[in-house]
Amino acid sequence: MRAVRFNADASEELEAVVTYYEGRRPGLGALFLAEAKKARDQIIEQPYAGFQVSLDGSSQ
Repeated sequence: MRAVRFNADASEELEAVVTYYEGRRPGLGALFLAEAKKARDQIIEQPYAGFQVSLDGSSQ
């Protein structure tokens, strides 16, 4: 499996969201993190499965 590095801001935001969800309901933050990791793994395994979207919302 290829290595992935996250932007520092993205890592901080992910931690904040996990903490928020965990505060709303115990275990919910862990579930969210597990789903985020699944999505990351899918991107690593199939990097060309999706399509690019520009900032104006149009697909390329």
